[in-house]
Amino acid sequence: MFVGRERELGVLAAHLAAQDHSSSGVLLISGPAGVGKTTLVDQAVAGAAAPPVVRGYCPAEPAPPLWPWRAALRRAGVAIADEPEIEPAAAASARFAALAQMSDALMAAGPLVVVLEDLHWADAASLDLLAQVGAATGGAPVTVIGTVRSPAPQEVGIRLAGLGRYGAVTLTLAPFTPGEVAELVEPGLASDVHQRTGGLPLLVAAVRAGYRSADLALVVGGLLAALTPAQREVIEAAAVLGEAVDDHLLAAVVAGSPAGAPARPGAWHDDRVAEALTAAWRGGVLAVDDGTRRYRFAHALVRDGIVDRLDPGTARALHRAAALALESSADTGRAGRIAAHWRHAGSDPGTRRAAAAWARKAAAQARSARAYDDAARLLAGALADMSAVEADGAERTEVLLELAHAEYLAGRYDLCLEHCVDAADAAAAAGRGDLVARSALVLQGVTYTQAVEVLTRLCQRALAYADLGI
Repeated sequence: MFVGRERELGVLAAHLAAQDHSSSGVLLISGPAGVGKTTLVDQAVAGAAAPPVVRGYCPAEPAPPLWPWRAALRRAGVAIADEPEIEPAAAASARFAALAQMSDALMAAGPLVVVLEDLHWADAASLDLLAQVGAATGGAPVTVIGTVRSPAPQEVGIRLAGLGRYGAVTLTLAPFTPGEVAELVEPGLASDVHQRTGGLPLLVAAVRAGYRSADLALVVGGLLAALTPAQREVIEAAAVLGEAVDDHLLAAVVAGSPAGAPARPGAWHDDRVAEALTAAWRGGVLAVDDGTRRYRFAHALVRDGIVDRLDPGTARALHRAAALALESSADTGRAGRIAAHWRHAGSDPGTRRAAAAWARKAAAQARSARAYDDAARLLAGALADMSAVEADGAERTEVLLELAHAEYLAGRYDLCLEHCVDAADAAAAAGRGDLVARSALVLQGVTYTQAVEVLTRLCQRALAYADLGI
């Protein structure tokens, strides 16, 4: 049952009808988790004679750069070619050209409505493209609607606020009023329910469905209580894997032993997974994605609540099984997810080294996609993994050099210099004069005073090692 939100529906209806795109066709729907952002979009889309609607989701788990945009464009029938290798000096212009190409492809596919869910989890490249599209949609037959949880991470919030310069509109959803709660529960209970739930629609709906408590943890526990122990194990594994459910991957995780690699999924495991997913869908834990017709968690808070219930040992075992299952898959774009699962699988040296290795692979993929900010973020994570264990000095130097290169491509020259100096120090400690020399060659074509001074010192260090024959 849908109640309230008349003003918000009116604003959305105007955007969906493309009545006024004189400044921007971007509309952001903001509000706390569980306030009904996606429900509002679904209601508006269902009631409007709008152009075709395509969706992209920013997953909570790491994903390749531009994941939500690529998914939306793919559903619109637009193919994006892989980018060729370029010289580092051309990185900035190539990155702009790649974003412009995707923006142009989107405009050519119109009239179109693009819904981007969960922008609070967006990667930097996706936010860059959103800005590019926001600047280009004035008068264009494309509407972009994004949902974002508030408060968003600081960097994401700043980037989204910057869309206002292109005329983007932000629609902030508030919890239900006592009167709106009264439309969903018995009027005599409305005041008490509003006080206990704070008017948060997700919790109000739980009370309306018969849950005695409005506490999220108890609601999640009640949802899981309707499943058998075997079904709960499957859904817990699905929650660890992510919001969208990949049946085959889930079967591989379920088939795996906590201490070893997953076995090859067989008919028994496939049947067990299918039975559990069906039961969870009937119980309201899962929903069906309209675009892919695959299962996904009905709400991010429910998925988070399931993960939070796991004891640490079970969580580590599931993350390890997930990492191994993903490693065995043929999808080469999952490196970032694999790194994250290894990072949550334990703190022993082997696990942290595996996390670092996969983070480096994910960073290389991001760099190929011109997503230099994301590459730097991933490499910073790899460096933290290696710093947490006794890592090989030369390998740590290699990561520092890769991080310095990513910062250079992203145009952050001061950070690039800092990492070059750190790399030279680590290389010297490892007795690797060749890596000291490489640290002096990362930053090129920059002539401001500080850069010249630092690069001069690095060159002198490299020459000293060359004189020693190291």
